[in-house]
Amino acid sequence: MVLMADSTRYVGKTFLPDFQGKSFRLVTDEGKRVKIKSGEVEQLRFRRDGKQSGVFVYVPYVARGGKESKPGWVNCQGVGRHLKIGLLAFDWRFNRKGELAPMSFADGDVYIIGIKEDGKGQFLSTLGRTKAVVRKALCKLLADDPVLCGQIEDKEVDAFDFQEICNRYTPGREQGHGSYEVMAVPLQDGMDETEKGGNV
Repeated sequence: MVLMADSTRYVGKTFLPDFQGKSFRLVTDEGKRVKIKSGEVEQLRFRRDGKQSGVFVYVPYVARGGKESKPGWVNCQGVGRHLKIGLLAFDWRFNRKGELAPMSFADGDVYIIGIKEDGKGQFLSTLGRTKAVVRKALCKLLADDPVLCGQIEDKEVDAFDFQEICNRYTPGREQGHGSYEVMAVPLQDGMDETEKGGNV
């Protein structure tokens, strides 16, 4: 399913665009062929065998080293009211278990990206790094919620539990206010088909 920024929805089959692809083509369930501009997409959801496989958003991001990069397709691993955390890979393939697996960039890495409400991604770390490294990067990004940072540092919240982190993140919350509002945003509807292509 493709959810556009203007709330238009398309359901059909497509290939996942190149990680910085500016457009892609979709064949709807009614057989209509549609060319879609990536920058106008709110979410691109894939499913396989009736189960959600990926929820992709197309966002600009600050890469490793602080360099501004063109928008890329980030596969969300956690979605909350104020925060998304996902993986940016050179490509995605279905593995034998029917799960989407990221293909690394030339440097051998898959990037972990945090996206706040301004819609711009921020490089956090790379997949495969230790929890200590990811924990430090998360607390730097989420410094405007010291309560959550304390929970991550104390290991009350696992550094790789991105959905729970997104649920708990409350910007502007002051230290000493331990309560938080859980906004569970289900990652619904996703991908089908073999290899790179799938149902949306």
